[in-house]
Amino acid sequence: MSSRPRRSGYVPQEIEPKWQKIWAERGVMKASDSSPKPKFYDLVMYPYPSGELHMGHARNYVMGDALARMKRMQGFEVLHPFGWDAFGLPAENAAMKHPGLHPQQWTLDNIVESKRDLKMMGILYDWDREVTSCMPDYYRWTQWLFLLMYERGLAYRAMAPVNWCPVDKTVLANEQVINGRCWRHPDVEVEKRDLEQWFLKITDYAERLLDDIALLDRWPQKVRVMQTNWIGRSMGAEVDFPVDGMPGESIRICPGVCGEGTQGDRDRAPLHGAGEDRGPHRWLRDQPDQWREDPDLGRRLRAGDVRHRGDHGRAGAR
Repeated sequence: MSSRPRRSGYVPQEIEPKWQKIWAERGVMKASDSSPKPKFYDLVMYPYPSGELHMGHARNYVMGDALARMKRMQGFEVLHPFGWDAFGLPAENAAMKHPGLHPQQWTLDNIVESKRDLKMMGILYDWDREVTSCMPDYYRWTQWLFLLMYERGLAYRAMAPVNWCPVDKTVLANEQVINGRCWRHPDVEVEKRDLEQWFLKITDYAERLLDDIALLDRWPQKVRVMQTNWIGRSMGAEVDFPVDGMPGESIRICPGVCGEGTQGDRDRAPLHGAGEDRGPHRWLRDQPDQWREDPDLGRRLRAGDVRHRGDHGRAGAR
């Protein structure tokens, strides 16, 4: 029998690098699209690379890693990808705290450091499927998808009230407002502002979305209720008011949008009449194909550099 001395304790600096190297060489968590095994998709929330990872990140990603390992041992072909939610104000605001440092450099440096930390923790991802949302190879597809919706009349601009964080200078979802304050800055009160913004007409698919929630029988009930309320079906109401001094005459009032609709319908009046040919979409159809493939078109749409004439003289692609 061997008389090798037993370890007196766990020394991660000695053990972890050895096995992490073996896991990487074997491609333990690389998923095969053609595998005959049952598939399991384990997706965790991608972080903002606006700073270093902290214990909250470690908690989240260790849980996802444990699930991925368990499903792999159960015989599943596990897709466990990773990426970086790197496009937007969090990165810009963080970079502003470091004068002279460009947001791009700050963001990419944080990605390198965070990736090193994740590997050091022994968390296994299929790094061949890594995505970074601030890089053209990713956002070209979000721009393509937006333009597809725009062409088909599903993307439009309108004024609507929003939750505004005066510190981050950005719009917050209702779920990001906690007791009237910003979720990232608990001491900052959220403002209500009217802002012209882009909308996607999910109202065209409201009935299908609502009906199919019933098919999500493995989703938590509270999430299904939240989705149902978010879509917000409303049948509306019509009220007849009699006209004083005119017997038998009445005025029919329909608050918001008459008939069946959703919360989005009630909040916003339509931009176009039912029979109108939408100017922006007609304009986009007439452009050469290279416009549709322009990776910079999204920025210029936001900046208002792309304009058209129509829709009562308004610049609808601003």
